[in-house]
Amino acid sequence: MTVAALHRAKRVLNVVWVVLAVSFLLPAGPLVGALRLAFVIMLAAHALEFLFFQRTLARLGGSLGHHFVQVLFYGLFHLQLAKAEAGEGPTRG
Repeated sequence: MTVAALHRAKRVLNVVWVVLAVSFLLPAGPLVGALRLAFVIMLAAHALEFLFFQRTLARLGGSLGHHFVQVLFYGLFHLQLAKAEAGEGPTRG
């Protein structure tokens, strides 16, 4: 995946996170419950990704706090972009 495609994917994830977060402001219902569950699952999955790739992110440099927040929001897309910025990942295009 190119760097441009990774940036587009991150923008899509921004929209997904907003939709999932707004579900906590809505009255309970089956769809709202599913959105809230998706929010929790995505958050847990991305937290596990950070734990799994923590050494790689530390090796790439920068603040681990920054990497943690980015991985919570963007998961593997952030890892791929961080590698690209370090010259280890996808090419620009």
